[in-house]
Amino acid sequence: MYDRAFYAEYGTANEAYRRACHAVAEEIHRLARPVTVVDWGCGAGLHSERLRDLGCAVTSIDGSLAPDDLRAPGIEIQLHDLSEPRSGRLLPGSVDLAICLDVLEHVDPSAEGVALANVVHGARCVILSCAPPGQRGIGHVNERPRRHWIEKMRVLGFQYDRRATARLEARVRARPEDLPGWMYRHLVVYRREGSPGEDARFSPSLQKGLQGAGLSKREARAAIREGRVAMDGVVETRFAALVPDGAAVTLDGSPVHAAAPVWYLLHKPRKHLSTLEPGREDGLARYLPADAPRLFLVGRLDYGSEGAILLTNDGVLARRVLDPRFAVPRTYRVKVRDRLPPEHPAIASMARPIRIGGRVVQASEVAFEAHRTRATWIRVVLVEGAHHEVRALCRRARLQIVKLRREAVGPIRLGDLNPRCVRPLGAAELEALRDCTDGHTKTSLDSA
Repeated sequence: MYDRAFYAEYGTANEAYRRACHAVAEEIHRLARPVTVVDWGCGAGLHSERLRDLGCAVTSIDGSLAPDDLRAPGIEIQLHDLSEPRSGRLLPGSVDLAICLDVLEHVDPSAEGVALANVVHGARCVILSCAPPGQRGIGHVNERPRRHWIEKMRVLGFQYDRRATARLEARVRARPEDLPGWMYRHLVVYRREGSPGEDARFSPSLQKGLQGAGLSKREARAAIREGRVAMDGVVETRFAALVPDGAAVTLDGSPVHAAAPVWYLLHKPRKHLSTLEPGREDGLARYLPADAPRLFLVGRLDYGSEGAILLTNDGVLARRVLDPRFAVPRTYRVKVRDRLPPEHPAIASMARPIRIGGRVVQASEVAFEAHRTRATWIRVVLVEGAHHEVRALCRRARLQIVKLRREAVGPIRLGDLNPRCVRPLGAAELEALRDCTDGHTKTSLDSA
């Protein structure tokens, strides 16, 4: 369909265009957070390339094949004309996201129904470009107003997500990269009607899905082992069996639904263990709301430390917060004995690398904060670390700790939350936490 000159302009040889494609793919990933993606009309595979690097399983499809030297490395492109009916061998049964950018505009109006049916097949979320009439893009034969595609998608069972569309448009506009052409100014988000979306979806793993619905790990494994769990009416005895979107999961004949994700911030008091074991006087379970679903801790603090601990039932985001590749910062305030001047060498020494447990780690920030009567407050920020790193740094600097408190996990700050108190995270805080895990800085995990 396209010649070498086209792919020289819109392929890997044009580094500015490649960066632009990567930037938009990052914002699409940030919005939809998919695991599986189909990239229709993938061109040289530049969007697919970045989505793959972000951890997605990507199926790339185009009507023509870019030359090997101008195609994103490692991207295998399946050939298929979008105006032709879909082959049953082309796609997996269901996907989290389908993207189709600057493609439908090239499809003859008589074939747009077939093309849309191809794109939406098995997808829970779809992102399309929408060239308005008069745009006059290269090779466009089907420029339509947005309402035309919204109505077409409605007939296919998809709702126009106005809020997500506005959010995506704002994020793309805010990118520092030079985004060429009309396409990135006209992206529209659709979600399948009745789809639980990103806020409440069953885990791909049967066991973890049951845990997300409120069972403990032991209870989930026992139920599966005993043949009490079925998918679409068929008993399933494999713990790691995949649960397709839309599959009906039952336990003892009753439907099982994934619990909506909830997040709490707890101010852990001193002389308490970081455990949710019921009935322990020195545990944390007794401070949780009575109506809270089954939760787990996102990180821990030692017995003598206090401060911010996150709790959730959202395993996907929790793993990203804990994953060292995302370098989510932890902010600590440590109170040490004696009044130390801001330039004291002991404070400066805390910023130097230290070997703990056979590896070298280093605080990303160490700063004097304030004096108190016969004491000094020091601020320490860790994005990589080891067990009890703050205590090890103070011990090496010959500083005696009076109090150690974690003030923040990423953007979630303790603020004026009192010890033993807990509060739910707000929507803005959750959005900020998701944003914080969008980078891939390769570091190690800390634990104070």
